[in-house]
Amino acid sequence: MKFKFLTALLLTSFFATGSFAQTKEERKKEAELAKIREEVYSSGDKDFDITSVPEKWKNESAVILCQKLTQIFDKTGADYGIGSNKGIATTEILRKRIKLQDKKAVDDFSEYYFQSTDNIGVRIIKPNGSKSDVKMSDAVEVKSNTDVPSLYRTYYSFSTKYKKIAIPDLQVGDIIDYFYKVSDQSYLPGVNFYPFNDVIISLCNTYPTLKQKIEFKIEKRFYINIKSVNGAPTLKPQSNDETFFVYTLTDTDREKFYDERWVFPYRSTPTIKYQVFYVQNKSTSTNYAIGEPGVPKTSITADEAVEQMKGIYQDSKNMFVMGAASYVYDCVSDKLGKETDPVKIATQAYYCLRGYFSTPGIYESFPGYLDQPYEVVKDAVTNKDMYNAENNTISDEYFVQIMAMALRRKKVPFNVAFAVPRRIGNMDEAILANEFLWSIYLEGKQPFFMTPLDYYSHPKDPDYRIEGVEAYVINPKASSKDKSYKTIKIPATTAEDNVTIEKSNVTIDANMEFTTLKRNITVKGHNKDPYFESTLMQMDYMDAEMTAYGLKPRYVYKGKKDKVAELDKAVKATKDEVAKDRLDNLKKELEGDGWEVESYDTFKVISDGRNPQKQNVVYEDSFKAKNMVKKVGPNYVFDVGKLIGSQLQIKEDEQTRHYDIYMNNPRSFTYEIQVTIPEGYKVEGIDKLNMNLDNATGSFVSSAKVEGTTLTITAAKVYKTNYEPKANWPEMIKFLDEAYKFTQAKVVFKKA
Repeated sequence: MKFKFLTALLLTSFFATGSFAQTKEERKKEAELAKIREEVYSSGDKDFDITSVPEKWKNESAVILCQKLTQIFDKTGADYGIGSNKGIATTEILRKRIKLQDKKAVDDFSEYYFQSTDNIGVRIIKPNGSKSDVKMSDAVEVKSNTDVPSLYRTYYSFSTKYKKIAIPDLQVGDIIDYFYKVSDQSYLPGVNFYPFNDVIISLCNTYPTLKQKIEFKIEKRFYINIKSVNGAPTLKPQSNDETFFVYTLTDTDREKFYDERWVFPYRSTPTIKYQVFYVQNKSTSTNYAIGEPGVPKTSITADEAVEQMKGIYQDSKNMFVMGAASYVYDCVSDKLGKETDPVKIATQAYYCLRGYFSTPGIYESFPGYLDQPYEVVKDAVTNKDMYNAENNTISDEYFVQIMAMALRRKKVPFNVAFAVPRRIGNMDEAILANEFLWSIYLEGKQPFFMTPLDYYSHPKDPDYRIEGVEAYVINPKASSKDKSYKTIKIPATTAEDNVTIEKSNVTIDANMEFTTLKRNITVKGHNKDPYFESTLMQMDYMDAEMTAYGLKPRYVYKGKKDKVAELDKAVKATKDEVAKDRLDNLKKELEGDGWEVESYDTFKVISDGRNPQKQNVVYEDSFKAKNMVKKVGPNYVFDVGKLIGSQLQIKEDEQTRHYDIYMNNPRSFTYEIQVTIPEGYKVEGIDKLNMNLDNATGSFVSSAKVEGTTLTITAAKVYKTNYEPKANWPEMIKFLDEAYKFTQAKVVFKKA
């Protein structure tokens, strides 16, 4: 009996401390969620009672009937219980009501995504008015945030974790009414000024929106900078209480965002930009241009912008910045000795920093040598990421700080420039400090801007993000009383600066089964960018980079000699695997471009574009394609137009343009093709290859001729500008259509 009693007691204890405790916690969370759900769904907001859709949107897949975003910024909301110290808190509450109008919408919403939070509710409202709440405990974590559709992303709280849940039994006509509440809190003892993250929001959603509202509740020691552009409504003050300033922004009858190519949403759609600041008291000094308590600041003058940027710019105490600047200074001194030419010094400093920055991470982890156990060393130096394709960019802030420190020590005069990237807007519309992109500006006989570098860039490379825009240029070390600055327009590139030249020799086997292309491809300017990721590996330049810039050796293993030989063999095997992966990836790229590739046979880098004297990317390759030639009766039809690769096809639903056309840069593509005519055949139909369409927006020009046994084809496609108003879209379509039409052209091989 005692044994049974003890067993019962243990079981009782288990349930009390184990499963029952867990159930209690679940009940507490459910009670909290029920309270929030009641607050949200019983708010009395009549705008969320709407169930009907305007006639003009009856054919849309879904319609957002109403959505409201509430953002709360406060200091009292995050009490960490440490004496009287408080934290900084932001809370985001979003409610959205969406009506599903076709099967596609039903399918799209059958899987619902949300930021990982317990404070969330999803309610399904049927056409008959019945309501049911989705059980969120069955949700699973999303492996990659890139899988989360933009519709579900939070506006302000940038969590790295999202979940998804299946919503069963959805039907056309259903309404999804969902909300979430997320908070970010930070304990900041002694801080009397704090800038919150800045945010840019387009008011155009995935679906048309009947009504949307944004409410800011900002504690009275907080300030807000906010600007509405492109026709967005402005912020309106509401009744305030003792603690908060309250502002609202209301937008109605907003059309959906049209997913067109070459669009900068923040330039083309109604957009708001804002940033909130905590300021302890009026005497608190800040480097930011902020307004008055209770009065949103909606613009900044040029003088304010310059003063703000001068205040933010300063010699960094960041260890990475100081270490990199010291290295750059020593590197320049070693390379140039007592050289005094500012341009030569600045140019060399740029290349030294590029070398330092593009060194694989292994050398940061094991500085000087790899004095580690053999297996640790082997795992490190046989990591494929060490040798694979990569092209990271250093931030403009770090770039300017490092270069400024090094140049100042070398007594090289320089200025700091800042400009608003084209994708965001222009100087007149700026309100956020982070809207500006920084660069170094050097004056002289040939002034130039040095913008943030990457693994393959050069000092005078233009930055497509700020080409052709106005920049403010300041002396960063001028006295605080010196508010002088000058405005300079950053030069823009042309189609002749950004060029791809593809030369191909084409042969067809005797059985008319396979077509072999041997290509030489030269790329310059901005056209190089995609080639860095696909064709160039770190292993192509790693050893040369280490030697050129006095960086650490590949590895030094202080172990037994036989292990060193094994290590060398393992590294070679890894590099061989990376080289094979490159061929496989290039083959996949060709297949993605419409080729049916039988085999990708050779690849050779002639120039990686990193050498100051050889800045173009040049490589050669060869591959074998099938189904380019088809037998038709006694003759063979050759898909000759495909030799320039796939070209953009403007489909019927793209004929109407909703937004202006913003491209990164002008560019051109030239094809020089020589086809060896199969022995015993002649070619007919080359007149179809002669095209000439040229207008102000771009051109496509091609020609063909036969000389002996060779068919020679030349073609050139040119995008002449980086911007066109939407009214010019029909003109762009003309040359784009001509290029696509060329790809459909065929010639006939007939017996001679």
